[in-house]
Amino acid sequence: MALPKQTGIEVPLLEEIEKAGGSAAPKDLYPRLTARFPQITQEELAQRLPAGNLQWTNRVQWVRQRLILRGELDGSVRGVWAITDAGRRRLEAHRRGQPYRGPKTSPKSRKMRRRRPAKPIDHDEIARALEQIGQAFGFDTLWKPKVNDLRPDRRAFQSKRKTLDVAWGIANLTWVPIEVQVKGSVADLIYRFQQVHQWSLRLVVVAMSAYCDEIQEAVRDYPFRDKLVLIEPGEVLAATKSLERLLKLRAKIFE
Repeated sequence: MALPKQTGIEVPLLEEIEKAGGSAAPKDLYPRLTARFPQITQEELAQRLPAGNLQWTNRVQWVRQRLILRGELDGSVRGVWAITDAGRRRLEAHRRGQPYRGPKTSPKSRKMRRRRPAKPIDHDEIARALEQIGQAFGFDTLWKPKVNDLRPDRRAFQSKRKTLDVAWGIANLTWVPIEVQVKGSVADLIYRFQQVHQWSLRLVVVAMSAYCDEIQEAVRDYPFRDKLVLIEPGEVLAATKSLERLLKLRAKIFE
């Protein structure tokens, strides 16, 4: 059996959030939602995408994004999935067996939907922007540093010499390693951070919002979880164009 389509997951996800009292953490919702689809096999639950993330988890996260765009879920609080009044109205219509079309859209909004999709995120563009931002903050910046560049010589790592995307050095005392998670494995991301977290003030990941909850859940049992800072590509690019956005990004990372 194939995994359910996104459209078939929408109502069950809304129902499980409603049953949880209107909001819940994704780690609590995944098992409840999975139980709604007993036809999914353990093999299918273990399937991974080329980037390394679980296909089922990824599909649920994209369903959440669709519901946020429709106004049926509130995405304003990271790590909390909350149903809105529009989401409850959809469930009421579903229980009555009536179609739910949602709020009417204006001609302007329909025109915007027909526009070409946004340009894909360029990994190196984001990484270069982070290099420039680090320089603007007055930090020493390293482009594609090896993990050993951040570790003391006496603690050099000998096997599987990994590299990071960017690192900011602060006063020769500590580091802020940064990974741009456009492609690549979450497991490999965690492996890299494991090698440098002891000598790091923060661990920064740039990722689309659809992946942020998965990354947070993946690191929750690791000792560096409290150092992790998740930011979105748009926040990085905006910081290169506005002093206000630059200061806002600095506050998000360090405060």
